[in-house]
Amino acid sequence: METVGISDISRNPALFNRDEIFEIVDKKSKKSKYIAIPSHYKPLLEKVIEEIEYRRWLEKNRKAFQEASESREWEKSEIRTIDTL
Repeated sequence: METVGISDISRNPALFNRDEIFEIVDKKSKKSKYIAIPSHYKPLLEKVIEEIEYRRWLEKNRKAFQEASESREWEKSEIRTIDTL
């Protein structure tokens, strides 16, 4: 795996013409941002990509799930209150 900076890519986009796996790093913060893998490896990665997309979807919708769950609890408690009257 070859490490490149974001500015390296903008200066030399031909880097991606090589059959390499790249770790793209923000050189100022020294944090890894992305991993670029040639597309001919996609069949090997499809299950992993699906799992990542599902987890991202869950994260985006977690708050909505929690709010829906809390509102259902409120509805259940409301029904019990009416039943006890």
